[in-house]
Amino acid sequence: LCTSPGRRLINAVGPDAITFRQIIGIMSNATNQKVRAIEIPKAAADLFVKRFISVVLPQVVNSQQYPLLFEDNVADAEGIRRVLGRPLLSTRHFFSQQFTYAID
Repeated sequence: LCTSPGRRLINAVGPDAITFRQIIGIMSNATNQKVRAIEIPKAAADLFVKRFISVVLPQVVNSQQYPLLFEDNVADAEGIRRVLGRPLLSTRHFFSQQFTYAID
């Protein structure tokens, strides 16, 4: 998100940092289904996401979102809070809503 006139970058983040395992827990609760994370080699995950998940279930994760799972996606939330002029909404709530909408 860029703002004028300085056109500086503002990180659009939530107020809390969440681990991937916590996101899996949120997905499990939002869908009322037991979801279990298992570790597999990254090469196998890359192929599975590219050939199946991003094609059949793009609402879960698409080909643009997948690489971001491996980046440091933690940023200072103060900039976006100042731009919005209000406290930030819960990141956990955001993920819960997204997974609920994905199954509707």
